Amino acid sequence: MSDVEPTSAGLLGLVCVLAAAAFGAAVVLWPRAAGSGLRPIAARSGLLLTCQVLLTAAIVLVANRYFVFYATWNDLLGGTNVKVQVKQVQPSLGKEADPSGLVHRNGTDLAPVRRGRAHDPAKDGRVDHLRLRGARSGLDAEAYVYLPPQYFQPAYAKKRLPVVLLLSGAGPTASSPGSRTRTFRRRRPRRSGRDGRSRPSTAWSVPYGA
Repeated sequence: MSDVEPTSAGLLGLVCVLAAAAFGAAVVLWPRAAGSGLRPIAARSGLLLTCQVLLTAAIVLVANRYFVFYATWNDLLGGTNVKVQVKQVQPSLGKEADPSGLVHRNGTDLAPVRRGRAHDPAKDGRVDHLRLRGARSGLDAEAYVYLPPQYFQPAYAKKRLPVVLLLSGAGPTASSPGSRTRTFRRRRPRRSGRDGRSRPSTAWSVPYGA
């Protein structure tokens, strides 16, 4: 079932072929179903209903494949377990919480890599995995943050970099390792300024369902 998801090309192609076959069958069999009896009326109704159901299914699958409303069957049927835990709701709105205990950072290998050279955050940037805990809500979540090379350069030590928030919105497939790699390695920063150079910025990616 995991190989044939609502957005898979195989499922879409199969439904489209069935819809075309049903339409062709309706054209061929329609003259045979002529008449005013109960059986001819039931036959014509069955042909029309089959064509409409398959055509509607094909249109829905095309729209879902383009907009990714439901990436998996669990999204559609409600079987996905959301990664959220309420550990403790603090009545004082988190004022007594220790900030150092709200964020746990771990390094990853998702940063851009130059061929033939060792990874250097000051030249390549770095991608960290964060475990976040809400001081007021008591909710746990995860996120990925890309730190540009300028973040590690002394010349930018006293400068504040802008932040770009990336929301996947595409189900569990968007938070898979391969998808995260494409998000960070293919992202091209927008060019700004008179010289047309890109302004360094940090990027936060919040996986769907986190």
